[in-house]
Amino acid sequence: MLPALLFLCLPSAGHGLPTSPTLAAPSTSNLLDEEFEALVAEVDAAVAAWTLQLEAARERARAADERLPATAWSSPKKPYVLTFMRAAKRRAGTDAAIPYLRWVAQNALPMVGAERAAAKGAVRILVTTHRRSPELASLGWMLGRMDYFFEDPAEASAAGLGLEQDSPVPEVRAWATFSRLSRALNEASVDSAEYLQAKDQLAKVLSSVELPDLNAEVANRVALRESFSLGMEAPDIQGYDLDGTAFALSDYRGKILFIDFWGDW
Repeated sequence: MLPALLFLCLPSAGHGLPTSPTLAAPSTSNLLDEEFEALVAEVDAAVAAWTLQLEAARERARAADERLPATAWSSPKKPYVLTFMRAAKRRAGTDAAIPYLRWVAQNALPMVGAERAAAKGAVRILVTTHRRSPELASLGWMLGRMDYFFEDPAEASAAGLGLEQDSPVPEVRAWATFSRLSRALNEASVDSAEYLQAKDQLAKVLSSVELPDLNAEVANRVALRESFSLGMEAPDIQGYDLDGTAFALSDYRGKILFIDFWGDW
């Protein structure tokens, strides 16, 4: 057996956010009202103007051989987050609030501070008050991360279970099932009944829906757990060192290694 200490920079159900999340296209349902459409048009205009200003600033900075200040990259959508949340509050408890909450969830989550908090709050409202709405399908991966949007694990579990039981959309229920079973998939021993049951249940759920992103996520986690769990032999990783010399992990069999995987993007 080849002992190795592996440090991987990978998303998990309990920490951080998935990298480069794929969001479904916003719904074009009849829930959209005139105020929503006017706000979206205003945001689109602000983004277009910001893009032109940013490009001009980049050209000036390039000519002066200077860096752009961090403030230049501040999203033009940021001032609108609370506007959308206030509009949703005026429609609280009705389906008319859904497009506003969804906009905040899909646009403010990459932000920080009050805007990210608003995005989390919007998701919490959507998956509880509006859990029976077909519109939730557009939230995609967010439905599989109840642990991220709820601070209380019990509330996260209850919200996910509510989606599983009440949503009329199979894809929504699939994401909710993934949310519920993620802990077992990530933490339970790979030979335990808990892990095997979670893996089996997810396989059955995924066999009845078309969710490539979720299929890939589950497959990656299973492969990671079943290839890199404690006590297992590490795969024979191959590559080239800084001098261009080929090497394989098996070349170091019997030695203790520190392996640092990193990426640049």
